Amino acid sequence: MKINFWRTVPVFRVLLPFLLGLHLGKSGLIPLSWFVSGATLGMMLMGAICFWPVLREHAEKLFAAVFLLVFVSLGGAVERVSDLVSHPEHLKNKRRADFVDLELLNHAEESPRSKKVTARVRGIYHADGYQAANARVLVYYRKEEVFGWKRGDRILVARTPQEVRPPMNPYEFDYRRYLYRRGITHTLFLRDPSEVRLLSSSHQTGFRNWVEDSRKALVGLLRGAVKDDDAFGVSAALILGQKDHLSREIRNAYSSSGAMHVLAVSGLHVGIIYMVLVWLLRWLGNRGARGWLRLFIIILALWSYALITGMSPSVMRASTMFTAIAIAQGISRSTNIYNSIAGAALVLICFNPLITEEVGFQLSFAAVLGIVLLQPKIYALWHTRNWLLDKLWQLTAVSIAAQLATFPLGIYYFHQFPNYFLLSNFIVIPAATVVLIAGFATMASGIIQPLYELLGTALNAIVSGLNWLIVSIENLPGSLTENLYFSEMMLVLVYVFLAFFTVMVYRPKVQTLRALTLLLVLMLTLRTTYLVELKNQRMVLVAHVPGSTCVNFVDGEQNIVVTDESLMRNPERLNFHLGNFWVRFGHSKPQFLTLQDDVPKRSNSFFRQGTLVSFHGKRLAIRSDEHSSPDQSTFPHLEMLVMDGKSKLFPDEGFVGDVILGSGYRYRTLCCNDPDNWTYDVRTEGARLWDMRHELNSGSSRHGLLFK
Repeated sequence: MKINFWRTVPVFRVLLPFLLGLHLGKSGLIPLSWFVSGATLGMMLMGAICFWPVLREHAEKLFAAVFLLVFVSLGGAVERVSDLVSHPEHLKNKRRADFVDLELLNHAEESPRSKKVTARVRGIYHADGYQAANARVLVYYRKEEVFGWKRGDRILVARTPQEVRPPMNPYEFDYRRYLYRRGITHTLFLRDPSEVRLLSSSHQTGFRNWVEDSRKALVGLLRGAVKDDDAFGVSAALILGQKDHLSREIRNAYSSSGAMHVLAVSGLHVGIIYMVLVWLLRWLGNRGARGWLRLFIIILALWSYALITGMSPSVMRASTMFTAIAIAQGISRSTNIYNSIAGAALVLICFNPLITEEVGFQLSFAAVLGIVLLQPKIYALWHTRNWLLDKLWQLTAVSIAAQLATFPLGIYYFHQFPNYFLLSNFIVIPAATVVLIAGFATMASGIIQPLYELLGTALNAIVSGLNWLIVSIENLPGSLTENLYFSEMMLVLVYVFLAFFTVMVYRPKVQTLRALTLLLVLMLTLRTTYLVELKNQRMVLVAHVPGSTCVNFVDGEQNIVVTDESLMRNPERLNFHLGNFWVRFGHSKPQFLTLQDDVPKRSNSFFRQGTLVSFHGKRLAIRSDEHSSPDQSTFPHLEMLVMDGKSKLFPDEGFVGDVILGSGYRYRTLCCNDPDNWTYDVRTEGARLWDMRHELNSGSSRHGLLFK
């Protein structure tokens, strides 16, 4: 007798409508009261179905509809309740403060150019006195300042926190949303030590302090044992989830080779620990008091590791799943892996609805679903009696399944694909097992100095060798395919295709094959439309790059950037602000021209000489203090004037048109501005995009300028 799959996964059936409710709640179209009313009504109808004989006859159909209503409503209610800024006590809803009372939530962390600490607003002071307030603030201060703060200290700051700004360039990384998912809505920059005063020093000895102190102590033990900086950085990330010590070169090497997942503590690490614990405690058995003791030790160890490594989404998912497996084995019951996955997701989402937007959360659950669904079928494609070859093929099947399930997200978020992921996984997965065991053995032997030094030397050698192999893979020709682009629609279509493909693998049907063919046609159509769009694109972007004026000209496959020399020498900074924009429109590296360069440049429809630029028949000027003013006779023919540095525009110059203040403009406002000029300030309003394909027939560039 065939068993209906959906009947075996009740938790999964709860998760799907709950996620739909979350999505509806995020849209903001439905008020909280509607969701609460829907959940209440649904529960009342459930009771009526159970106790009213007339409805009981149609219970199955009615219950399905009511079930959907209840969990969609609960999902929407959870999302709306978790909205950080909707509460009247939130700092965003308060008037500007003269002083802010802050409580520090962690120890200071060091970033490349400053130190930062997360704080909670307890209240604000203004002319009317003290007022309670609530918000999380990221506080920055200079690296040379030594305040000696620790978690739980309270400080009074004579500066008002600022709301985190949204992205100021098209397709730029949304740092505001990134912080919002962590509960942070404001930032505060301390420029002078006199602006801050310590109100009270904390002497907390609570659980969170104990966890932080334990993590620091373990990191210190690793630092003392592993002498090589790169080996220590990888050890701290792989064993304890602490990525702060990874060098940029090592990050890039692991990312390019497809081995970055091993540096993010996840199901792989928790699974290794679980298997080691099961093996070490096998002598206790599964029955009686000794069996319960074994179960308690395993669960305690798993969640202690989750706490020490920072409770990331992937660790919490894995810990929840392995806890369910341990309990099921402890009571001699089988467990449904899909229920475990859905249950872990549901628990995490209830605690933090915003976690569904985390890339780590999405990659973690996509990978485990891919392994569960696809690995058995891939493994079944080839059989061997050789034990070593069989284990290698199992590992290959796991890697292929995980990569199939996660590559769409990798392209969507990171625009790249590691071509040698199979080779790197052959190395890093076995190595991760050895490093984890050796790392814990090293830290445990800290009280026995000779053994500690011996194990530390061995760990240093193992991780150094692993790093050498990963760097060697990165240096192989064609190790990484970059500048890949998936739109949201393409991402959805690819995952729908993978879902139907999985169904086809398990239950081949003609209807499924037709659906796959239709999806393939849709994806090819979408891709063709995108390529045609790239061929015909014509845009001018006056970008927002703090302290530097940057003008980007895009014409089909041509990408020209006019900016200053200091920004050209800092490609990482430029790539942060404009990298996603270039990938979106099919460009890798632009052709650079400096503002200071007076040599004429001509390329297809682009011509530049001095301050003047002609682009597809439209004329604009980039005025910098490095240049003399454009010839006044050209002013009546200009579509746009971009101001940079300390340049000025005087009314008697006779320019009437659109003036763009670049992000490198040094004055607060346009000097000697003429009322006939329409002015746009990139520094405060964000980048300005001129899409020439959508320009109106009036010929005014003011109409062609589209805010993005």
